[in-house]
Amino acid sequence: MTPSAESAIRPSSAMAAESARWATIGWSAPSIRHSRPRETTADTGVDVTYTGRAEPTPDVATTLRIFYELGATACAGTAADQRTRANSTFDGLQVFTEPGPFSLTSNLTFATGGLYRFCAYLEEGQASDTLPPIATATAVVNVTGPKIPCDVPRLTGMTETQAKAALLKTGCKIGKITKPKKSKGKKLVVASQTPPARVKGLTYGTKINLTMKIVKKKKKK
Repeated sequence: MTPSAESAIRPSSAMAAESARWATIGWSAPSIRHSRPRETTADTGVDVTYTGRAEPTPDVATTLRIFYELGATACAGTAADQRTRANSTFDGLQVFTEPGPFSLTSNLTFATGGLYRFCAYLEEGQASDTLPPIATATAVVNVTGPKIPCDVPRLTGMTETQAKAALLKTGCKIGKITKPKKSKGKKLVVASQTPPARVKGLTYGTKINLTMKIVKKKKKK
């Protein structure tokens, strides 16, 4: 995979010349890409793999620098700029002194949910990360909140809408809703529920079945 307008920091007008430069000296173009799940949950380990090709010269090594940033819409132009961002986390570096393909895996656990952008920079040399990289790659992982246990709330007396809203705040989900016959157009509330209220520690996503009843109108005095 050669540098492209989408995967590299350098302007697209320079990509052809850059690839040609590597070809004239007998090397494949350096490259990098991510392999990762599109979505995971907080407090769950996830593997992010970086693969590509490094082409150091006998005198100049190639350095891979990796970052991830919460809420970023794009990576910075250089590793140095990425490093100074407030929400950016440095995930390590690797120095290559021999040309050839590489594959590196980082196991990460995110404490909070959100959209995390990964930014990888493949650079010439080791001393400075302020120069434009040879190639870059970016990927996004959506981290949702941890899967909390289902602690069953008390739903009796609530309307269907109120019961669904209450369940959104828990690790439980709405199950089967049983309504009495000839209830169309009438106000219904929860008469009973299964599992019952106050049962705690059920598996995330446990369905709560509801039986509804018609609310009788109060007689006027």
